[in-house]
Amino acid sequence: KFDCIFVDIKMPEMDGIELTGILRAIDPSRRTQIVMVTAMSERQHIDRAFLAGADDYISKPLDEMEFKVRLASIARIEAERQRNLAMQQALTSANQRQHLIEFEDALTLPDRAGGIPYAALRNHFKTISRLRHPMRQGIGISVENAANLFVRTTDAEFVAAMASVAEEILETFKGAETLLAYAGAGDFIFMTGPAVLPTSEAFEVQINTALQGKAALFPPDCLPVVHVGNV
Repeated sequence: KFDCIFVDIKMPEMDGIELTGILRAIDPSRRTQIVMVTAMSERQHIDRAFLAGADDYISKPLDEMEFKVRLASIARIEAERQRNLAMQQALTSANQRQHLIEFEDALTLPDRAGGIPYAALRNHFKTISRLRHPMRQGIGISVENAANLFVRTTDAEFVAAMASVAEEILETFKGAETLLAYAGAGDFIFMTGPAVLPTSEAFEVQINTALQGKAALFPPDCLPVVHVGNV
């Protein structure tokens, strides 16, 4: 039970990305942060690391000031996690509609292939920018009735609804190299490589049609309705 594990990619017998995948299988709730510390700056290694479950990526040779900034960020995330845990333990469970999460929280959704925490997606973006790699295509996807769903559901039901939306977004591009994160308030950030994407309208129809086919899985009158922005 560690707060953070630093992993090098290039190691004998097992590389750091494979190790990261194993650690995430042991810790699917992402209790422990994983930071890659490596001289390997090629785009494919960065993408593979974040898809495997890395939370951040630091390039060698290490810059002392940058490393201190990253450590401070790790400490802030851990402190926030501890505060949330203390709040959950303090609140009574007598009222099931009493939310322990905030509507604006960037939640880490249940494990979905390609889905990563919002903080990890931001770190991926910073890493790509810092190393001057070509950017991915990005799309904003919003659950239009998310606020209404939040007040009508329990925490578990709301998280399950957002997870179902994430699952259908990723299913639309099954097999494509994609990154998806939930940014809070019903909003998702979807990023992919140079693949040809459908129009926003077509993307929207596919997701909403798939969700309608799963209407029985949601509480009454709590079917998510998705809007897809432009690339």
